Amino acid sequence: MKVTPLELKKADFKRGFRGFKKEEVQNLLASAAETLEELIRENKELNEQLARLGERVKNFEDMEKTINETLI
Repeated sequence: MKVTPLELKKADFKRGFRGFKKEEVQNLLASAAETLEELIRENKELNEQLARLGERVKNFEDMEKTINETLI
């Protein structure tokens, strides 16, 4: 089950007899949501960087092929 930061922020729990303190649960969920948002943002940046580096590798491979063909 995937959970989004928004779902964590809007989570609501049923109250039970002698249940958890609502404020502590909300603070933990808010902290988890912030961490999840940071990780999602970092993952996106890393994927973009990976794509850029993949293009650079492809360009270098093309140059290597051209140089090898020229030498032959």
